[in-house]
Amino acid sequence: MRTTIDIPAISELIDNNGSISIATVDRFGCVAAASDGRRCLAMLRKGPTESCNSLLRRLDAAIAMAEETAETIDEVNETPPPPKPAKKTRSRR
Repeated sequence: MRTTIDIPAISELIDNNGSISIATVDRFGCVAAASDGRRCLAMLRKGPTESCNSLLRRLDAAIAMAEETAETIDEVNETPPPPKPAKKTRSRR
């Protein structure tokens, strides 16, 4: 089955000598990445139930956002949140 999706930021990126790649990466599963030739614009992890079309649409939106804000969207190298402090318990004496 063929499906056509609207991905204008990806089309423009490729027309301007940028690139995208989608590959399985150890520890991370399926990853989609985009570069404009000078810097990485986005690295997204495919969700366990996410379709390829959905991943491409998210990549397209991430490219557009990265070009507007000059910030990389990175779901692969995200810093995990710091651990929550342990709850203080009262002793029953």
